Amino acid sequence: MRRARCLLRPVSSAKRPVYNVSSYSNRRWASSTGAIETSADRVDMSVTLASPYETFLDGRKSERVTLVTETGERAFLANHVPFLGEAHPGVVEVLTREEGNDVTKRYFVSAGIVTFLPENHCKISCGEVVNLSEVDPEAVASGLSHWNSRLSDAKDADEQFIAQAGVNLHTALADALKK
Repeated sequence: MRRARCLLRPVSSAKRPVYNVSSYSNRRWASSTGAIETSADRVDMSVTLASPYETFLDGRKSERVTLVTETGERAFLANHVPFLGEAHPGVVEVLTREEGNDVTKRYFVSAGIVTFLPENHCKISCGEVVNLSEVDPEAVASGLSHWNSRLSDAKDADEQFIAQAGVNLHTALADALKK
């Protein structure tokens, strides 16, 4: 059952009630059992990272997710406000805690959609996802030079557009491998 969010509360007992939006840290959710759960009670969020071909993370408990959106690099922590946005080509970093140690998993995504739901679930759906530990830097450099030569040899706007997309993708992949 979905949780109802109680964000407004009366500020005074005047004839006409005045409402104030509660601060984010004081948000409370009513659960299906009737118990009130505060934001301080929840520390982990679940993360799903998927492409049409494979699911890389399926409900994995995580402390932080960092990725590139249309407004720049964005980090999501537990209890983040609901969000819907466009994921741009770049690195998705997922910070988890395994056996008492912080572990960061890095993936390269082409582009896609990111949503953060009030249930503390971050969903990232992308056209292409690759684990950065499996990427060959020499293949990326070779691909970048190939697309640069196709861009310089482009005869019309369509060829130029396709070659520019290849250059952009391989440049983003090369930058991701440098970090």
